[in-house]
Amino acid sequence: MKKIYLLAATLGLAGAVSAQNATSLHNVANFNGEERSLVNADRAAGDILFQDDFANQTNWTVDNQGQGDWLYTTTTPTDMDQYWGQMASTTAANGFHVFNGIQWLLAGNVDPQDSRLEMNSDINCGTVGNVTLQFEQRYRAFNTDETWVDVSTDGGTTWPHNFQVNADEPGNGPTVQNTVLLNITSAAANQGTVRIRFRWVEASDDNSFGSGYGWGIDDVKIIESWNHDHEIGIAYGVMGPQNLDYHFIPTSQVSAITYTGEVCNNGAAAQTATKLNAVVSNAESASLVSNTFGLAPAACDSVGTNSTFTPSAGEGTYDVAVFFDSENTEEVTNNDTVYLPFDVTANVYSRDNGLSSGSISNVTSQPGQPLKIGNIMDVMADMTVGYLQVGIANNNGLSVGQTVTAEIQRFNAGSGAYEFVAQTTEHTVANGEESSIITLTLDGGDVTLNAGDDILVLVGHNGGVDLNSDGNPDEVAFLMAQNTFEGSVIGYTADGNPFTLTSPGAVMVRLLEQSQGIGENSLVATTSVYPNPANEQATINFSLTSSAKVTVELVDYAGKVISSTDLGTVSAGSNQHVVNTAELAEGVYFYNLNVAGDIITKKLVVSKK
Repeated sequence: MKKIYLLAATLGLAGAVSAQNATSLHNVANFNGEERSLVNADRAAGDILFQDDFANQTNWTVDNQGQGDWLYTTTTPTDMDQYWGQMASTTAANGFHVFNGIQWLLAGNVDPQDSRLEMNSDINCGTVGNVTLQFEQRYRAFNTDETWVDVSTDGGTTWPHNFQVNADEPGNGPTVQNTVLLNITSAAANQGTVRIRFRWVEASDDNSFGSGYGWGIDDVKIIESWNHDHEIGIAYGVMGPQNLDYHFIPTSQVSAITYTGEVCNNGAAAQTATKLNAVVSNAESASLVSNTFGLAPAACDSVGTNSTFTPSAGEGTYDVAVFFDSENTEEVTNNDTVYLPFDVTANVYSRDNGLSSGSISNVTSQPGQPLKIGNIMDVMADMTVGYLQVGIANNNGLSVGQTVTAEIQRFNAGSGAYEFVAQTTEHTVANGEESSIITLTLDGGDVTLNAGDDILVLVGHNGGVDLNSDGNPDEVAFLMAQNTFEGSVIGYTADGNPFTLTSPGAVMVRLLEQSQGIGENSLVATTSVYPNPANEQATINFSLTSSAKVTVELVDYAGKVISSTDLGTVSAGSNQHVVNTAELAEGVYFYNLNVAGDIITKKLVVSKK
């Protein structure tokens, strides 16, 4: 498999990773003219001014200003399928257009790219005051590739109106298949000769990190905008001095959470009382709201709730719906809400949400060299840490036999840098540990972290060599989760220089607030399940202090036993058991891990989305 690398932005050693600078990075900035994606859109249509399902490719012209062309096809190119998947638009079977970027990266022959897919005929928007472009897309972000929608109002002679799409997608994150709604009122309103073009741009000619995966387009519509349509962008629940997002919070670290969000007015009418809402349910109920504010058509803004929520019900899952509304009834309700669940746990503390969005094995400047990468975190109250957990990505078995460690650093205001606190013992990746969360033990015993500490929790490897003769070094890859704040994910190259990632995903590296000296009489050191929610299967990871008889029982929410598996006598150390969830209905289940009569119960969510 071709190794895919990410770009990194190098930081200065002093100041650039300081707590003060990090804090400023976490503010939710205003944004203008930026699209926001809508998954599986099925909104009630406004007046349709134009629509094309790409059954006739002659409606569009390809204008290539660099390497590569848009391809008209009914099937996804084979070389894209492995990295990008199959185009799944509504009418893909009768044709779609795609720019195949991965072909040039796989061939190691990358030149700058600027390829345009242009509409051949004019659209009359002369009597329309508010205009929305809707299209279905498939896209996966790489490094510096950009995707644009350009609008001409002179029949395609000039293209002065430019809207970047997919700007918030994290590099090497999951492929998105969705419907994009883009307010183009500023360009197209009251114009009689409107044309649209889709433009793929990649300025780099680097054979290792240039080009990109690709972009597919289908089912284009131009419609008259609805009157009342708030569309939410990025939303976060943040806590602590640096206003960071956390998704697994031990009871000792629970703190006040503020919710923030970005919104665009996609409607034709000005809104005078837009507000952000955050509604908490499940483990506990609460409602938070922001101050109201005005929002003109096509305008965007960001805001936070004017109160906070501090979980008080103890361990459990807290479901949170974050949405925008106003004094007017929303005409579109499936693009204004983001769900931000989190768990209060017994001992797991992490920034990641447990849902893998991609992985990182290295950065482009140092293939094959040692790497450390991790998340900034705040310590809310004194805690004792004996173990760290890290997510190992699938690498087709090439990670097996390679070594990894995890590390804690603490920010020193005097030196302006993060400094070493503790490291785990070196762990050799074993068979079955790819695509799972493994537990590592801190070398030298427990570490006490104090309230107010600004820490950096890292996972690292010792570099890699070409194991499969494809000309690229094969390092251990670490799982990354949801998109998070720039500046809050920091890494170190082999020479010790720190860097940050653009549009980073949270690294799956976690603290376990569990003393190595506690539970010496317990046979179970740790247990977790991944992925959770699960679709086809879930892997139960558990670590034993000594060999013991183990049984795994799966029960539904009502307590009915779904399955029971006797694993026999299991050896000490890290172990796994795979649960087939493909045939299970969506919902909440529990697994009971019975170790020599001691039973530990954990929740497992099955989702088919």
